[in-house]
Parts: sequence; C-alpha cells; structure tokens
Amino acid sequence: MEILVVGAGASGLMAAVAAARAGAKVTVLEKERTPGRKLCVTGNGKCNMTNSYMGLEMLKTHCPDYVRGVLEQFSQTDAIGFFSQLGIYTKNRDGWIYPNSGQASQVLAVLLAEASHCGVRLHCQTPVTHIWKEDGRFYAQTPGWAYAGDACVLACGSKAAPQTGADGSGYGLAQSLGHRILPVAPVLTGLHVREKGFRRLAGIRCDGRLSAWSDGEILASAQGELQFTSYGISGIPAFQVSHEAITAFQAEKEVLLSADLSPDYPQKALEPYLRSRIERCPYKRAEDFLAGLFHEKLCRELLLCAGIAGRTPVTDLSQEELGRLAGCIKGFSGHMCGFQDFGHAQACMGGVDLESLIPYTMESAVVPGLYFAGELTDVDGACGGYNLQWAWSSGYVAGTSAAGRSPDKGSAAYTGTKEAGAGAGEKGEEESHGHALSD
Repeated sequence: MEILVVGAGASGLMAAVAAARAGAKVTVLEKERTPGRKLCVTGNGKCNMTNSYMGLEMLKTHCPDYVRGVLEQFSQTDAIGFFSQLGIYTKNRDGWIYPNSGQASQVLAVLLAEASHCGVRLHCQTPVTHIWKEDGRFYAQTPGWAYAGDACVLACGSKAAPQTGADGSGYGLAQSLGHRILPVAPVLTGLHVREKGFRRLAGIRCDGRLSAWSDGEILASAQGELQFTSYGISGIPAFQVSHEAITAFQAEKEVLLSADLSPDYPQKALEPYLRSRIERCPYKRAEDFLAGLFHEKLCRELLLCAGIAGRTPVTDLSQEELGRLAGCIKGFSGHMCGFQDFGHAQACMGGVDLESLIPYTMESAVVPGLYFAGELTDVDGACGGYNLQWAWSSGYVAGTSAAGRSPDKGSAAYTGTKEAGAGAGEKGEEESHGHALSD
C-alpha cells in the first residue's frame, strides 16, 4: 500500500507515521524548505501539545459528532502516550499540556525521527499543484514530476499564519476533487473595537473577563489577561471568543465586546468596596482614587466612562456616580468593527465540510482513497492545545485508515507519470528531488 501525504505539518507528519507503522509505504510532499514551521511556533515556541480537558465545546465545527468519533480513536491520553514513547516528557499547566523542555522544535524533531525510522520519504520544496485519480491511483503533480500512490492524505493546513508558509492551497486541491469548502475566516485573533477608549489604552494588559454579546444574548465569554491594542483588544480571552464574535460580525450582526475588569467582585460587592476606599482615604481626588487597582491610564479611562471629573474630591462622589463607575469596571464595553487578518491569526474557521467524509475515518465520501487531516477541515479549536490535538487525532485516523484500505489497483512504486508538457526525468531524478528521510 502506497500513500501520498501532502503537507508536513503536525497532522501530515502524524498521518505519515501512523500509516507507516501500519505497514504502508509513505511519501510526504512539502512545499516549504523545512517541515513543521508552524508547529515550531505554536504556544510561543513552547508547543501547547494538547489539553487534559477535551470537551467538544472547545472544538468548533458544523459536525461535532464527527469530531467526537475521531477523538475517541486517538484521545489526548493517546497523544501524550504517543509522544512519551518518542521521548517527550510532558508537564501539565492547569490542564494545558507542554513538553517539559518548553521547546516546540523538539516535538517536531521526534516526529521527524520516528518518520525516518518508519521509512517515510520526505520531499521538501515540492509544492503540489494538482491532484487527480486515474485507474484507481492518485497522482500529485509537482514541478516536473507526478508522484503516485494508492491513497492520498491532504494535510495542507489553512490560511492562518502565512509567515510560516500557510497559504490555503489545500482548499483549491480539495475543491478540484469535488469537495465543498465552508467559508474560511481567521480565528484566535485580535478584535477591532470602534470606540476610542479601547485604542487609548493600547499597550495596557490586565486580568479580566471578556464577553461577546449580540441581540441581547451572550455569544461567548473567557477570562485571562486582556491586551488593549491600537485596534481594540487581544489576548487569550479575545482569541477564545473570536469564533463566535467573528461569525456574528460576518453575519452583519452588531457585536458588543464587554470587559469585566474585576471578575472576582460582583457589582453588588464592588460598590461597597469603592465606598470603603473613600472612607479610608477621604483626602484623595477621583484621579487618585483607583490607583493600586488598575494601571493609571485605565483609571483615567474608567473615570471618563463614568462621567467623573478627575479632580473631583472623592467625598463629593454620589452613590449614583459610584454605581456608574462600578458599572464601567464590570462592563468596559465597545462595539466590534472588524478583526485581525490571517497574518495575525493562529487558526481558521471553515474548510473541508466534514459532512462529505465517511464516519469516522477522515476518508472522502466523494473520492474513495482520499483523506483529510488537520486545519484543512472545518474544525477550529480554542486556545489550550485543541488545534494540535485535532491535528494529532485526525492525522492518526487518516493515516491508519488509509493504510488499512485495499488498494484500488496495483502497488508499483513511485510512478513517474508525466503530465503533458512536464519535464520529468528518470526515476533517479525523482529520488533526488527534495530531501529524503529514508531510502
């Protein structure tokens, strides 16, 4: 059984290793000079490999049952065990799983070493421009050569983080093979806010809870370190609500982003606390009143939000004014007016529709022998290792499923089929094209 894997990212390498372990001959085609570039920068280079909690609400898709079926075949426990066998000792940070070394590059290194050990052939700087099926076999056209296999796994990634080589080319390959692509948009990215108050706070970080609202209903909410920026708001809470917020925004709904800057205090407790600060230091003015609670720029902005003049003596603040100030602290709000692009996003929503795949194998129901893995599919996870877990799970299932199917026809090695006009050479030329992990 010969399998072509297009893409040498996290899901592609996992698919290659899984297929090779199952006895298949595997060739991986990667358009970049080096494999796994995006994997190396995940988790700010520390590689948040997975998460101890794997609730389906953490993975966004139109087909949650499909995702469940794949995760059950290769869970987070399986992923931790897999990498442990390869030498990666993991540590748990409040459920977020990292390699103990804190180096994503080592996760890539053990994957490549295992692929080499299993006989996987890796060809870098080998972009695939066209894929077709003929007489039961798949052909992947690259500049000057067409690689052949009995099955093909598309693991080309999404459009997120183009600085790592991502370009969304896999969507076109999937479409050419008859698959529907659900609308693609960036997620796990910063959100633009119309109000100037957010932008005046650019550079400020503080703990808080960010909620996205539309039509009077909460869409999503997340707590952590908020980062105010020149365009609005970023940080993990913004990333965590981005899927729902961007979905609503693209549907032309009004989206309100509300930051609770004191999530541990309910508003009924916050107002008496503010009054107690006045009683302890009645000599202060309003501009000094919140010092020690928030950054000075944020203190000024909260007073502006509440309509309180900075030089007002705190003893002159009315209960109504304190109530407004507490309300601003609990709901510093602005209207979403856009979002950061693919270059600033960690993932994408949308992609290959899972409804067109056979449960729960990652195999196409349109083209037998064609499989999908990773970000190319309509699955995007929250921050916390969920996107990588989908890469591991979908890659493992795609690779093992592909290796377990019966070839439609033949099993000849690496056919040098030429596309009309292509200048492919002899087999020796094919073997020298790119970098081979193993002969």
